[in-house]
Amino acid sequence: MVTKPLPRIDAVNAPFFAACNEERVLIQRCAAPECRRYVYYPRVCCPVCQSGDLDWVEVSGRGRIKTFTVVHRPHHDGFLSETPYVFAAVEIEEGPLIYGRIDADPARPPAIGDAVVPVFLQHTPEQKLLAFRAEDVR
Repeated sequence: MVTKPLPRIDAVNAPFFAACNEERVLIQRCAAPECRRYVYYPRVCCPVCQSGDLDWVEVSGRGRIKTFTVVHRPHHDGFLSETPYVFAAVEIEEGPLIYGRIDADPARPPAIGDAVVPVFLQHTPEQKLLAFRAEDVR
């Protein structure tokens, strides 16, 4: 059996992954007064103004599907037993796009524009990952 790879956790992205294990969505926000943009994925400087002053802030994680695909051939054999699954680009309310799984039946995939909320899937015994599900599904 092939195991799933762990994310490459480093000093830059560790707060994001730690928050996932606490079932919180944490992203960066530029602290430069003239910018204040939300930033995702974790970086050492703001991609807009190049400021290195980034704060970690908790966000709702709510958003809308911008695009998606149903994955039949995963990028790593560790995910083979989980295929097919839905993978999407979600524009969260704060602005950035976050890419992740959609916790949905791949035979009945979501639609572009559908509202989603964050969920946290147990990726490996030591790490949960951010995913999304349709807002109206309980």
